Amino acid sequence: MARKTAVSQARLRKILESRGIRGGVVVGHIGDKKLPPAFGEIWKIFKFVAAGTMPF
Repeated sequence: MARKTAVSQARLRKILESRGIRGGVVVGHIGDKKLPPAFGEIWKIFKFVAAGTMPF
């Protein structure tokens, strides 16, 4: 059985910054087809494109 690991907004920001990653692509449907508001700071600081979701 695979282990499910959650990442916090702070941890994701640290990962992206430490690797020099400036953005990415979010794919797949997330819940109600919206990006998680808990990661609002990430969506503002980094450049992301949502494919298959509504980016608001």
